[in-house]
Amino acid sequence: MKKKDLEIWIKNLSNEEKEIMKLRFGLNGEEPLTMKEISFKLGKKVSNVNFIEINAIQKLRELLFIK
Repeated sequence: MKKKDLEIWIKNLSNEEKEIMKLRFGLNGEEPLTMKEISFKLGKKVSNVNFIEINAIQKLRELLFIK
């Protein structure tokens, strides 16, 4: 997968989803964070961060299969 493609797909996510995906997978060139670290950083429950990540991944999967 090319970085350019990933950037295009990420644009289809909400701001919250983008932030979580960038933190979770280190898309900003930083080390990936754990769910617990992300939840602390964003002031959200781990379960909420997990739910948002799952929804974002589902959206990205749908984009992959549409094109």
